[in-house]
Amino acid sequence: MRALPATSGDAVSSVRIRHTPRIICEPTETQGRTIDTWRNWVAPTLTGVFIVVTSVTGALAGHATGTTQTDLITVQAVSALLAFLVPTIAQARERRRFRLVQEERIAARTEMRMALNDALDPIVRHLGRIAAASRRDRETLRGQAVPFVLNAATEVLGPDRARACWFVLEDARPVQLRPETCVGRAGGEREAYVAGTRRGDDLLRMIEYDEDRFYPDVDEVPPIGWDVTAPHDYKTFACVPVISGNIAYGMITLDAPEAGQLTRDDVRLLRLLAGMLGNALGIDP
Repeated sequence: MRALPATSGDAVSSVRIRHTPRIICEPTETQGRTIDTWRNWVAPTLTGVFIVVTSVTGALAGHATGTTQTDLITVQAVSALLAFLVPTIAQARERRRFRLVQEERIAARTEMRMALNDALDPIVRHLGRIAAASRRDRETLRGQAVPFVLNAATEVLGPDRARACWFVLEDARPVQLRPETCVGRAGGEREAYVAGTRRGDDLLRMIEYDEDRFYPDVDEVPPIGWDVTAPHDYKTFACVPVISGNIAYGMITLDAPEAGQLTRDDVRLLRLLAGMLGNALGIDP
Protein backbone atom coordinates (compact mmCIF):
# COMPACT_ATOMS: atom_id res chain seq x y z
CA MET A 1 0.00 0.00 0.00
CA ARG A 2 1.23 3.50 -0.77
CA ALA A 3 0.46 6.25 1.73
CA LEU A 4 -1.17 9.56 0.86
CA PRO A 5 -0.54 12.76 2.79
CA ALA A 6 -2.72 13.05 5.90
CA THR A 7 -5.18 15.92 6.14
CA SER A 8 -4.92 18.65 8.74
CA GLY A 9 -6.93 19.13 11.94
CA ASP A 10 -8.90 16.09 13.03
CA ALA A 11 -7.41 14.23 10.16
CA VAL A 12 -8.52 10.90 8.81
CA SER A 13 -5.67 8.89 7.34
CA SER A 14 -6.07 7.34 3.93
CA VAL A 15 -4.26 4.71 1.90
CA ARG A 16 -4.52 4.12 -1.83
CA ILE A 17 -5.72 0.62 -2.66
CA ARG A 18 -6.05 -1.76 -5.58
CA HIS A 19 -9.79 -1.27 -6.07
CA THR A 20 -11.21 -4.51 -7.42
CA PRO A 21 -14.65 -4.72 -5.73
CA ARG A 22 -15.56 -8.15 -4.52
CA ILE A 23 -18.06 -9.18 -1.87
CA ILE A 24 -17.82 -12.45 -0.01
CA CYS A 25 -21.29 -13.93 -0.32
CA GLU A 26 -22.74 -16.56 1.91
CA PRO A 27 -25.67 -18.85 1.24
CA THR A 28 -29.00 -17.44 2.26
CA GLU A 29 -30.45 -19.37 5.17
CA THR A 30 -33.83 -21.00 4.47
CA GLN A 31 -36.29 -20.44 7.27
CA GLY A 32 -38.56 -23.30 8.29
CA ARG A 33 -42.31 -23.09 7.90
CA THR A 34 -44.58 -23.54 10.90
CA ILE A 35 -46.90 -26.52 10.47
CA ASP A 36 -50.59 -25.68 10.70
CA THR A 37 -52.06 -28.71 12.45
CA TRP A 38 -55.61 -27.85 11.49
CA ARG A 39 -54.83 -27.43 7.81
CA ASN A 40 -52.39 -30.32 7.39
CA TRP A 41 -53.90 -33.01 9.57
CA VAL A 42 -57.19 -32.33 11.36
CA ALA A 43 -59.17 -30.90 8.43
CA PRO A 44 -58.24 -33.61 5.86
CA THR A 45 -58.85 -36.37 8.42
CA LEU A 46 -62.28 -35.07 9.41
CA THR A 47 -63.26 -34.55 5.78
CA GLY A 48 -62.28 -38.13 4.97
CA VAL A 49 -64.23 -39.47 7.95
CA PHE A 50 -67.39 -37.57 7.01
CA ILE A 51 -67.13 -38.70 3.38
CA VAL A 52 -66.88 -42.33 4.51
CA VAL A 53 -69.78 -41.88 6.93
CA THR A 54 -71.87 -40.30 4.16
CA SER A 55 -71.19 -43.23 1.82
CA VAL A 56 -71.81 -45.92 4.45
CA THR A 57 -75.01 -44.41 5.80
CA GLY A 58 -76.29 -43.93 2.26
CA ALA A 59 -75.72 -47.60 1.48
CA LEU A 60 -77.32 -48.72 4.76
CA ALA A 61 -80.31 -46.40 4.32
CA GLY A 62 -81.12 -48.09 1.03
CA HIS A 63 -81.74 -51.36 2.85
CA ALA A 64 -83.30 -49.99 6.03
CA THR A 65 -86.92 -49.17 6.82
CA GLY A 66 -88.90 -47.05 9.22
CA THR A 67 -87.19 -44.94 11.85
CA THR A 68 -83.84 -46.62 11.19
CA GLN A 69 -83.91 -45.45 7.60
CA THR A 70 -84.87 -41.93 8.74
CA ASP A 71 -82.03 -41.85 11.23
CA LEU A 72 -79.52 -43.06 8.64
CA ILE A 73 -80.67 -40.47 6.12
CA THR A 74 -80.33 -37.76 8.79
CA VAL A 75 -76.80 -38.90 9.62
CA GLN A 76 -75.95 -39.02 5.92
CA ALA A 77 -77.18 -35.44 5.42
CA VAL A 78 -75.31 -34.13 8.46
CA SER A 79 -72.06 -35.91 7.52
CA ALA A 80 -72.34 -34.66 3.93
CA LEU A 81 -72.82 -31.12 5.20
CA LEU A 82 -69.82 -31.46 7.51
CA ALA A 83 -67.71 -32.97 4.71
CA PHE A 84 -68.42 -29.76 2.78
CA LEU A 85 -68.00 -27.35 5.72
CA VAL A 86 -64.68 -28.63 7.07
CA PRO A 87 -62.56 -27.89 3.94
CA THR A 88 -64.48 -24.65 3.46
CA ILE A 89 -63.56 -23.53 6.98
CA ALA A 90 -59.96 -24.67 6.44
CA GLN A 91 -59.73 -22.59 3.25
CA ALA A 92 -61.22 -19.58 5.03
CA ARG A 93 -58.68 -19.95 7.84
CA GLU A 94 -55.87 -20.21 5.32
CA ARG A 95 -57.03 -17.10 3.45
CA ARG A 96 -57.26 -15.22 6.76
CA ARG A 97 -53.78 -16.33 7.80
CA PHE A 98 -52.36 -15.36 4.41
CA ARG A 99 -54.00 -11.93 4.68
CA LEU A 100 -52.58 -11.42 8.18
CA VAL A 101 -49.11 -12.45 7.02
CA GLN A 102 -49.29 -10.02 4.11
CA GLU A 103 -50.44 -7.22 6.42
CA GLU A 104 -47.57 -7.97 8.81
CA ARG A 105 -45.07 -7.92 5.94
CA ILE A 106 -46.41 -4.59 4.68
CA ALA A 107 -46.27 -3.15 8.20
CA ALA A 108 -42.70 -4.44 8.66
CA ARG A 109 -41.58 -2.97 5.32
CA THR A 110 -43.21 0.34 6.17
CA GLU A 111 -41.55 0.41 9.58
CA MET A 112 -38.15 -0.45 8.05
CA ARG A 113 -38.50 2.27 5.42
CA MET A 114 -39.39 4.82 8.08
CA ALA A 115 -36.44 3.72 10.22
CA LEU A 116 -34.07 3.93 7.25
CA ASN A 117 -35.40 7.35 6.33
CA ASP A 118 -34.96 8.59 9.90
CA ALA A 119 -31.42 7.20 10.03
CA LEU A 120 -30.23 8.23 6.55
CA ASP A 121 -31.78 11.70 6.38
CA PRO A 122 -29.30 13.30 8.83
CA ILE A 123 -26.38 11.74 6.95
CA VAL A 124 -27.60 12.99 3.58
CA ARG A 125 -28.16 16.47 4.99
CA HIS A 126 -24.70 16.42 6.53
CA LEU A 127 -23.18 15.47 3.17
CA GLY A 128 -24.84 18.54 1.72
CA ARG A 129 -23.38 20.71 4.47
CA ILE A 130 -19.90 19.35 3.83
CA ALA A 131 -20.15 20.00 0.09
CA ALA A 132 -21.37 23.58 0.65
CA ALA A 133 -18.94 24.45 3.46
CA SER A 134 -15.83 26.56 3.10
CA ARG A 135 -12.43 24.88 3.16
CA ARG A 136 -11.90 26.13 6.71
CA ASP A 137 -15.05 24.38 8.00
CA ARG A 138 -15.06 21.33 5.75
CA GLU A 139 -12.48 19.29 7.67
CA THR A 140 -14.44 19.62 10.94
CA LEU A 141 -17.67 18.63 9.20
CA ARG A 142 -16.00 15.59 7.61
CA GLY A 143 -15.01 14.32 11.04
CA GLN A 144 -18.55 14.83 12.33
CA ALA A 145 -19.88 12.42 9.69
CA VAL A 146 -18.50 9.43 11.64
CA PRO A 147 -20.89 9.61 14.64
CA PHE A 148 -23.83 10.21 12.26
CA VAL A 149 -23.08 6.92 10.51
CA LEU A 150 -22.35 4.94 13.69
CA ASN A 151 -25.59 6.13 15.30
CA ALA A 152 -27.54 5.12 12.20
CA ALA A 153 -25.94 1.67 12.29
CA THR A 154 -26.92 1.01 15.91
CA GLU A 155 -30.45 2.41 15.46
CA VAL A 156 -31.37 0.48 12.32
CA LEU A 157 -29.24 -2.68 12.32
CA GLY A 158 -29.09 -5.64 14.64
CA PRO A 159 -30.51 -5.89 18.18
CA ASP A 160 -30.99 -3.12 20.74
CA ARG A 161 -27.54 -3.74 22.27
CA ALA A 162 -25.57 -3.62 19.04
CA ARG A 163 -22.32 -1.64 18.94
CA ALA A 164 -20.75 0.11 15.94
CA CYS A 165 -17.09 1.17 15.90
CA TRP A 166 -14.94 3.25 13.57
CA PHE A 167 -11.35 2.18 12.88
CA VAL A 168 -9.06 4.65 11.12
CA LEU A 169 -6.57 3.27 8.60
CA GLU A 170 -3.21 4.77 9.56
CA ASP A 171 -0.15 4.74 7.35
CA ALA A 172 2.12 4.12 10.31
CA ARG A 173 5.00 1.69 10.39
CA PRO A 174 3.52 -0.86 10.35
CA VAL A 175 0.13 0.01 8.80
CA GLN A 176 -2.70 -0.42 11.29
CA LEU A 177 -6.42 -0.01 11.84
CA ARG A 178 -6.73 2.12 14.97
CA PRO A 179 -10.03 2.21 16.93
CA GLU A 180 -11.21 5.80 17.23
CA THR A 181 -14.80 5.79 18.47
CA CYS A 182 -17.71 3.44 19.23
CA VAL A 183 -21.46 3.99 19.57
CA GLY A 184 -23.94 1.71 21.29
CA ARG A 185 -23.33 -0.95 23.91
CA ALA A 186 -20.58 -0.21 26.42
CA GLY A 187 -17.66 -2.60 26.47
CA GLY A 188 -13.95 -3.05 26.82
CA GLU A 189 -11.40 -1.02 24.91
CA ARG A 190 -11.00 -2.11 21.31
CA GLU A 191 -7.55 -3.08 20.09
CA ALA A 192 -5.75 -1.92 16.96
CA TYR A 193 -5.27 -4.38 14.10
CA VAL A 194 -1.70 -4.24 12.87
CA ALA A 195 -0.11 -5.39 9.62
CA GLY A 196 2.09 -8.43 10.14
CA THR A 197 -0.42 -10.21 12.38
CA ARG A 198 -2.88 -12.77 11.03
CA ARG A 199 -5.88 -10.73 12.17
CA GLY A 200 -4.50 -7.44 10.92
CA ASP A 201 -3.43 -8.83 7.55
CA ASP A 202 -6.86 -10.37 6.96
CA LEU A 203 -8.67 -7.09 7.67
CA LEU A 204 -6.23 -5.05 5.58
CA ARG A 205 -6.77 -7.52 2.75
CA MET A 206 -10.53 -7.04 3.18
CA ILE A 207 -10.10 -3.28 2.74
CA GLU A 208 -7.67 -3.63 -0.16
CA TYR A 209 -10.11 -5.70 -2.19
CA ASP A 210 -13.31 -4.01 -0.95
CA GLU A 211 -14.65 -7.17 0.66
CA ASP A 212 -16.52 -7.61 3.91
CA ARG A 213 -16.31 -9.99 6.84
CA PHE A 214 -19.32 -11.50 8.59
CA TYR A 215 -19.29 -14.02 11.42
CA PRO A 216 -22.78 -15.09 12.64
CA ASP A 217 -21.25 -17.14 15.48
CA VAL A 218 -17.59 -16.72 16.41
CA ASP A 219 -17.68 -19.87 18.53
CA GLU A 220 -18.63 -22.01 15.53
CA VAL A 221 -16.60 -20.22 12.85
CA PRO A 222 -14.01 -17.89 14.39
CA PRO A 223 -12.26 -15.20 12.31
CA ILE A 224 -8.70 -15.59 11.09
CA GLY A 225 -6.33 -14.90 13.96
CA TRP A 226 -9.11 -14.99 16.56
CA ASP A 227 -7.78 -15.51 20.08
CA VAL A 228 -10.18 -18.00 21.65
CA THR A 229 -8.52 -17.59 25.07
CA ALA A 230 -9.07 -13.81 25.24
CA PRO A 231 -12.33 -12.42 26.71
CA HIS A 232 -14.82 -11.09 24.15
CA ASP A 233 -18.10 -9.30 24.88
CA TYR A 234 -19.69 -10.21 21.55
CA LYS A 235 -20.53 -13.43 19.71
CA THR A 236 -21.34 -12.11 16.25
CA PHE A 237 -19.91 -9.24 14.23
CA ALA A 238 -19.38 -7.77 10.78
CA CYS A 239 -16.64 -5.57 9.30
CA VAL A 240 -16.95 -3.42 6.17
CA PRO A 241 -14.40 -1.08 4.57
CA VAL A 242 -14.89 2.67 4.21
CA ILE A 243 -13.68 3.62 0.73
CA SER A 244 -14.12 6.51 -1.66
CA GLY A 245 -12.92 5.89 -5.20
CA ASN A 246 -9.60 4.13 -4.76
CA ILE A 247 -8.85 5.68 -1.37
CA ALA A 248 -9.45 3.66 1.81
CA TYR A 249 -10.08 5.47 5.08
CA GLY A 250 -10.74 2.63 7.48
CA MET A 251 -13.51 0.26 8.45
CA ILE A 252 -16.74 0.08 10.43
CA THR A 253 -17.51 -2.87 12.67
CA LEU A 254 -20.90 -3.90 14.04
CA ASP A 255 -21.17 -6.48 16.83
CA ALA A 256 -23.82 -7.97 19.11
CA PRO A 257 -23.57 -9.98 22.35
CA GLU A 258 -25.43 -13.09 21.18
CA ALA A 259 -24.79 -15.36 18.20
CA GLY A 260 -27.31 -15.01 15.38
CA GLN A 261 -28.34 -11.45 16.28
CA LEU A 262 -26.82 -10.11 13.04
CA THR A 263 -27.72 -11.25 9.54
CA ARG A 264 -26.33 -10.87 6.04
CA ASP A 265 -29.01 -8.22 5.42
CA ASP A 266 -27.46 -6.18 8.26
CA VAL A 267 -24.09 -6.45 6.52
CA ARG A 268 -25.54 -5.15 3.24
CA LEU A 269 -27.05 -2.14 4.98
CA LEU A 270 -23.81 -1.58 6.88
CA ARG A 271 -21.98 -1.43 3.55
CA LEU A 272 -24.48 1.20 2.41
CA LEU A 273 -23.72 3.32 5.49
CA ALA A 274 -19.98 2.79 5.01
CA GLY A 275 -20.31 4.00 1.43
CA MET A 276 -22.01 7.19 2.62
CA LEU A 277 -19.22 7.76 5.15
CA GLY A 278 -16.66 7.18 2.41
CA ASN A 279 -18.40 9.83 0.28
CA ALA A 280 -18.28 12.29 3.19
CA LEU A 281 -14.60 11.67 3.89
CA GLY A 282 -13.79 11.75 0.18
CA ILE A 283 -15.00 15.35 -0.29
CA ASP A 284 -11.92 17.52 -0.78
CA PRO A 285 -11.07 19.46 2.38
